[in-house]
Amino acid sequence: MMMRSILFFIFLIGIQTVGWPQSLQHNISIETKTIDSLKRGLAAAKDDSSRIRIMQHIGFSYELLNLDSSLKYTQAGLALARERSYAWGEAMLMTDLATILREQGKLAESLDLLFKSLKIAETNNITSEIARAYRRLADIYLDLENFPKEIEYLLQALRIDEGNQNKKSAAIDDETLGHAYEKINKLDSASFYADRAFQQKDIFSPQYVYQVLGNIQVKKRNYEEAAHLFREGLMLSRKNDDFLTASDICADISTLFIKLNKRDSAAFYASKGFEYGQKVSYKKGIMLSGNLLAELYDSAQPAAALKYFKIVAAAKDSLYIAVKRNRFVVIIITKIKLCV
Repeated sequence: MMMRSILFFIFLIGIQTVGWPQSLQHNISIETKTIDSLKRGLAAAKDDSSRIRIMQHIGFSYELLNLDSSLKYTQAGLALARERSYAWGEAMLMTDLATILREQGKLAESLDLLFKSLKIAETNNITSEIARAYRRLADIYLDLENFPKEIEYLLQALRIDEGNQNKKSAAIDDETLGHAYEKINKLDSASFYADRAFQQKDIFSPQYVYQVLGNIQVKKRNYEEAAHLFREGLMLSRKNDDFLTASDICADISTLFIKLNKRDSAAFYASKGFEYGQKVSYKKGIMLSGNLLAELYDSAQPAAALKYFKIVAAAKDSLYIAVKRNRFVVIIITKIKLCV
């Protein structure tokens, strides 16, 4: 789940604000004001501890607007934390830096930093940062579709978050565990964690939980309930300008309608999923919905089918090269770390 939330931040960096939904422009305006306020606080800060925390907050806030600026403040905060030998600051900002590298597609470098951050946090018994590093490590393995490894790290994070009574982080752990267990067809566990996440007031991404619950119901052949859950998730995705989740849910709805032999409805939702994917340059979403459209149009509209097959092939090639490289390097780094 975190991968999806991070990707939602990424797409904002490279596109113009012209034509964006008014609610999204409003959110960006609020974030900009927050950053301006933080910069004033940084200029007025009287001790390095405050400066480090403010730079971390600025770096995190910039993830929504400008990845280069996010990197700049995160690295500056990390340098100061190291200069002052503040273990808490070093662990915190190394995890943030690892997150930025992951957003850039540098999974191997991100993984290496996370192991280093985790070691510092464990040596100094900084439990909140230990849990945070576990959660980010889980994100890496989610990207690589290594769901058992993702679950292993998430369960460790959840134990710490519950012990610290950090309800918001625990809700994130729960919803991501629900997704991971659904992917490996452990539906009782998936339902348990997704339902727990849904009960939390501070839930991170309710539309995502609706999607997970919908996919669980599809696998249980409760198609009517699945359609209802998907539509609730899609409505929230649109409301929150979360076009990545909207693209994925549309693909799920299209797939469901293909099962039910409702091809017109399947084509409609696949088209919407493709549109949302293109809107935010979300290659996985473009691939999923484009492939559905190509199959749906295969015999009825061959020219349209060919167009989508070509688009899907191009997206698949670029994703395959990046994922193949990352998987190889991550495996090597993981083996090295386990031997240390």
